[in-house]
Amino acid sequence: YRSLALGAPGSAERRVVEAIQVHPQWTSGTTRHEARLIRSVPGLFAKVGAEGVYAAALDDGRAVALKIADGGHRAAPVVMAAALR
Repeated sequence: YRSLALGAPGSAERRVVEAIQVHPQWTSGTTRHEARLIRSVPGLFAKVGAEGVYAAALDDGRAVALKIADGGHRAAPVVMAAALR
């Protein structure tokens, strides 16, 4: 995620990040929390994955990945918000 966030302007990596930032509903739907988070935090892109995995990065290269041990996503929004804070 950090490598994607630091992609050179116009690169494939940067185009992926920009697409997610402009249209987060394409990767998370309209009801999941990561779309709301991306819209709320300038320069952020994020994606929830399988088995409780959640990763995010900011345009400045700061990045975080987390794994919820039980594989559920109930705690993920709270943990991600704390990590970004």
